[in-house]
Amino acid sequence: WGISCRNSGVVHAGFNYKSGTLRAQLCVEGNKSFAKLCHELDVPYKKIGKVVVAQKKEEIRELKKLKTQGEKNKVESLQIINSAELKKLEPNVKGIAALYSPETAITSPYIFTIALAENALTNGVSFFLNTEAKSIAKLRNSDFRINTNNGEFTSSYVINSAGLYSDKVAHMVGKDKYRIYPCRGEYYVLDKNASWIINHLIYPVPKPGIGGLGIHFTPTIDKNILIGPSDEYIKQKDNFSSTSKIMKMLASESQDFLPLISSR
Repeated sequence: WGISCRNSGVVHAGFNYKSGTLRAQLCVEGNKSFAKLCHELDVPYKKIGKVVVAQKKEEIRELKKLKTQGEKNKVESLQIINSAELKKLEPNVKGIAALYSPETAITSPYIFTIALAENALTNGVSFFLNTEAKSIAKLRNSDFRINTNNGEFTSSYVINSAGLYSDKVAHMVGKDKYRIYPCRGEYYVLDKNASWIINHLIYPVPKPGIGGLGIHFTPTIDKNILIGPSDEYIKQKDNFSSTSKIMKMLASESQDFLPLISSR
């Protein structure tokens, strides 16, 4: 399932996204409806909360900006906490202050992906697996003809959800300006025996002007902890391999927040 099942499974609250954008709106609405959806689909869901940790005084200003932005986005229950309050929530995490978001949750991206497919099948969707779109032509009546390795299909609408190859599909309908630059993110995975180290999702303060949320700590539904991701632009879109060099880097950098982590 490409990148869908490689999602980290975090149900974000919505304070990271610029106010007034569709992304911010949909994130907040999605967060509020996700528990009910997971219950209906019988998918595991756990609201464990997220802590964005400041380690320098100047980062506290960024925490306040995130809180203000989140409140504009209608994210509920955001709090700035001091080092003593952080210690109560996360005894093993180093930091002088934090933004606490109790509405952030986790789910299983693998089970969720399968559950969506099963629900779609129940509601009449037909799946054509191992069927690759070769070309798309727009017909005079505004319909589309999709030529595949498994025959032709005609449709009034084409939804481009091709993931890493969505640029290739866009090119088929003349949208040539789109191009995917594959960026591989690797995670260091802790054993379930280490699940006691943290209680919440732990994130650094985002650096202004730099994309991404930084190397963070993600407890999973299965009780592992993910450390990462890295970010490396690569040539091969389907190269999902992990490298020992990146694993050592993630283990080493994680010690800034969690000194208990060993880089061995």
